[in-house]
Amino acid sequence: MRYSEYFEKVREIVGTNPQLAESLLREAESHALQAVPEHLVLCALGWENDLHNHDNAVRCMLEAECRARDCYVYLYLATAHLKHFGTITLAERCFRKAVALAMSEDDLARIREFFETFAPDMAE
Repeated sequence: MRYSEYFEKVREIVGTNPQLAESLLREAESHALQAVPEHLVLCALGWENDLHNHDNAVRCMLEAECRARDCYVYLYLATAHLKHFGTITLAERCFRKAVALAMSEDDLARIREFFETFAPDMAE
């Protein structure tokens, strides 16, 4: 099964077979690539939106944060925290880690863009 098919199948069966949907989502987590924290964001969205399980969604996001290694990924995770989960404190932590790892002009530009976009959300 291709990675994206896990999420399609979960959405398809969650209403009729939530146990199988949960099992498929856990299988997707087990196949999430170590080098691609974004895969765990997809799992977190599945937990949140399809299975309505915020605790597992946050768990996946925390695991993705443990896998992040650069400014771009931390900003990606901070954005996901704000847009999809409303976890402001976790978004702030990812943002601080991104700032600490900023090494290039591109990183600094991404940080400025993130800050301009989300500073009002994080100030609440």
